[in-house]
Amino acid sequence: MKKVFFTLMLSLSLTSVNAQTNEFSSSSVDRQMGTTTKGGQKILPQAGDFAIGIDLLSLVGLGESSDKPKFFYSDGFLGDQNIATIYGKYFLTDQAAIRAKLHIGLGSSTNKKMVSKIGGNNEEQVEDKKTFSNNKFGLTVGYEVRRGYGRLQGFFGPEVGVGFGSESTTFDPGNEINANTNVVSYKDKEAGKFYAKLGGFAGVEYFFAPKMSIGGEVGIGFNMQTSGKGNSTKKRWNAAEGRVEEISEDGLYSSSNVDFKVAYSSALNVTFYF
Repeated sequence: MKKVFFTLMLSLSLTSVNAQTNEFSSSSVDRQMGTTTKGGQKILPQAGDFAIGIDLLSLVGLGESSDKPKFFYSDGFLGDQNIATIYGKYFLTDQAAIRAKLHIGLGSSTNKKMVSKIGGNNEEQVEDKKTFSNNKFGLTVGYEVRRGYGRLQGFFGPEVGVGFGSESTTFDPGNEINANTNVVSYKDKEAGKFYAKLGGFAGVEYFFAPKMSIGGEVGIGFNMQTSGKGNSTKKRWNAAEGRVEEISEDGLYSSSNVDFKVAYSSALNVTFYF
């Protein structure tokens, strides 16, 4: 009787294990369905793969004060709308990757105005020119975990970032600086800014071809912004010495405040894996 009972329990245990194994295998197969081409090429990224992509939302729009195209930054990290975002990934496993985003913003605009030439006739004019410059750079690093069925993959993870920015205004008068004109040229450089971010992201990605995908993501995090010291440089006529002098003043346009805020982000990505 004991032998029969033992045999029955052993049979039930083996049956249960076999059922669980088949269920796991079936689930694994379901998740992998449609991820291989007829020629046997893998469609999804694998351990050791690299990826490079761009956020399409960061390329939308034109600058407000210039006829040249500018970038629209869809991630509030740098607090600006003239930033392009490109990113790269390296897959540690088939389901996990480290990634980095590079944020680049090079913006400038120029206002020109015709004014009368001092010392000339009434019809002679020269051009005053004022240029605004706004440059920002940032780097975000994150860890990405993936899960999905077939070509549709979901991902999420944490990320941190740092960035730097500078703004300046330059005025170049059309009239020469001398004893008769009394004009001044200047360059005002506002306080340099430092940015930091701690947050997370989540999104989905669809592979429309082997190692090529389009997807979207959203994020939320805490942003910090600090400002340093600015300066101003002027050129003007020194009547006492009879020459053009240059004067530099530090500490202008300075701000020592530290701002913390909750920031949201969104992205529409096209990515290539290799």
